[in-house]
Amino acid sequence: GKSGTESATRDGIPVGSTVTVKEEYQGGRFEVVGSDVQVIESLSAEGPNEVSFENKPNGSVIGSHGVENHFTYDEASGKWKLQKQ
Repeated sequence: GKSGTESATRDGIPVGSTVTVKEEYQGGRFEVVGSDVQVIESLSAEGPNEVSFENKPNGSVIGSHGVENHFTYDEASGKWKLQKQ
């Protein structure tokens, strides 16, 4: 697995909303430290509106990998087609 920091941003959530964020890791080599759910009780316009999670290795030797899918639009059929990797 790769160490480091990753982030995600979501726009368009109304001010004052309650936002629940759940950390999900699929792969088996890491586990979240503490709770895997964090809540922003009232989203503010001024910010920052952030949550963060820490993951630690759990000693598992189960490997993990990612898959990236690519799609192309076929104008003749009017459909999106998966390009197999």
